[in-house]
Amino acid sequence: MRVRLARPAFEELAAILDYLAERSPQAAEGLASRLDRLLVQLAEQPRMGVRTDDPAGRRLVLRPYPYLAFYEASEVEVVILAIRHAARDPRTMPGAGGAGGSGQEGSP
Repeated sequence: MRVRLARPAFEELAAILDYLAERSPQAAEGLASRLDRLLVQLAEQPRMGVRTDDPAGRRLVLRPYPYLAFYEASEVEVVILAIRHAARDPRTMPGAGGAGGSGQEGSP
């Protein structure tokens, strides 16, 4: 199964990794490695995440890092829609009961 990051998720991830790399290169490398492993797992088990309020949406925690990956899975593809810090306002998270939001406030 194909797994890909939507452009907004790719841009969020780049900002997060830049932010972390300035403060802790080891944390940035760890998060990138954790995400790589997650992408492999999603290709094998696309429905492993917890459902969100959006019936098509799912969420995974990038443990041990405080980041959430939001995605949708079809029969042929998994699309990572967003990657957000878990401390961000839940109303700005994908699948948050229609609140949506741009999620532009605060740091990554």
